Amino acid sequence: MKDEKIAVTGIVVDVKNAVTNVEVKVASLVSNPIATAAAAKVYQYLQITRGNIADADTSKITINFRVPKSWLTSNSVAEDDIVLYRFSESKWNALPTSKTGADANNVLYSVVTPGFSTFAIGSKEAAPAVTPPVEEKPAEVPVPTAEVPAAPEEKPAMEEEVKKPALSRTAIAWIVVAIIVIVGAIGYFMWQKKKAE
Repeated sequence: MKDEKIAVTGIVVDVKNAVTNVEVKVASLVSNPIATAAAAKVYQYLQITRGNIADADTSKITINFRVPKSWLTSNSVAEDDIVLYRFSESKWNALPTSKTGADANNVLYSVVTPGFSTFAIGSKEAAPAVTPPVEEKPAEVPVPTAEVPAAPEEKPAMEEEVKKPALSRTAIAWIVVAIIVIVGAIGYFMWQKKKAE
């Protein structure tokens, strides 16, 4: 394999059953296709697919890969702390990974896998456990309940009392004076009329 963007440098498949036109494809994935991370630090996710061969037809599958020394340095990962993870049975499983050598720019590794799948090259350090976010409930502030005055009882329209405005003492005095003046004026008018007869 000569693609510089793909970490896998070779795959050796030992077969136990007769097979023809075997195809093995390796793809470097841009991001993790699985909801959980394989390790605390991942160099590359890979998809290895096969054609015209089943896992049961193989007796041994060896994957050789490389990790740039620059990546190891910038991520503070020791050369011996690199693992190839295989996704199977709904989880990431670390495969026994051996360091086989190094060149000017890369450290070389080899691993035996029980089958093809999605893989991840990463650190031995496990990925941090993802806990579901806890919904923060706002603090409950007691709300004072306003006292609503009871509505006055309504009486039926027929029983409604007609309230007469109360007269003040001053108003009564003026009415009495007005009556006296009127009676006096009528009396004077009548007396004048009799006098004229």
